Amino acid sequence: MTKLNHIAILVESLDEAIPLFNKIWGMEPAGIHTVEKQGIRTAAYQFDNIMVELMEPYGENSPVGKALEKRGPGIHHMAVESDDVKGKMDSLKADGLRFTTEEPSVGLNDSLICFLHPKSTQGILTELVQPAKEH
Repeated sequence: MTKLNHIAILVESLDEAIPLFNKIWGMEPAGIHTVEKQGIRTAAYQFDNIMVELMEPYGENSPVGKALEKRGPGIHHMAVESDDVKGKMDSLKADGLRFTTEEPSVGLNDSLICFLHPKSTQGILTELVQPAKEH
């Protein structure tokens, strides 16, 4: 893993959160996207060295909707880049770490992603991201 890719913040409403964070951060999101398979709508803010992603639940069975109900808004996960998500996933599984799914899936901007289960990572939901240009 070479660098921190993004930090995701769970919000109840992008429509309410975007104006607030635009004011605080002095910028507008680089893009707003819906990722139906992940059950999220996101607003991505690109800082010089990292992306910060605001996420709201999308759809009735959204996993982040369940997280929002359980824990409320706040930091949801951190994501680190990998040039081989599948290989890294296999290696970490061999070391006894657990994942939330058995295989990587397609995430924002067609990246390949997977999540380490928080019970394996001291309570921190951690995403591995392989940018689309690398797979």
